Amino acid sequence: MKKFLIALAFCVNLFATNPDDILGKWLYINEKGEQVHIEVYKQGDRYYGKIVWLQYPNYDAQYLIDNDHPENENPNIKLGGAKIDYKNPDPARRNDPVIGMVIMRGVKFDADDSEWNDGYVYKADEGKLYTCFAALENPDRLKLKGYVAGMTFLGKSRYWDRIK
Repeated sequence: MKKFLIALAFCVNLFATNPDDILGKWLYINEKGEQVHIEVYKQGDRYYGKIVWLQYPNYDAQYLIDNDHPENENPNIKLGGAKIDYKNPDPARRNDPVIGMVIMRGVKFDADDSEWNDGYVYKADEGKLYTCFAALENPDRLKLKGYVAGMTFLGKSRYWDRIK
């Protein structure tokens, strides 16, 4: 049993031996069951993820009903119009399109922990920014955890699957 556990620990660490293993396109299925494609890219020694595709990129009547008619507060939310970041805490950013939005910001690879940390994740449906870390569960599955005030137990994990 001890040999098995040592071998398992060794294999788990193989998933994130290269900082660039996180690069590429990922599929995330949000809380509503909608597909979102996120492209992870690198700037300097930091990694970022931006939304590049939405299964439902435009507002439909059901979305407006389910979200208590946000068009009453923001005239740029229109039936059939492209989704925007209307809950952003910065009023100047509330009309920014969701497609192209950077949601994972500035994570850095930590070789000791085989994870990317020291960054943030933005949750557009809440208009909130959380501290985050990411780790590969296997080469094609990324666990991203956002949390509050340095307390990882006050957070939620989401999973992204690599798009090939």
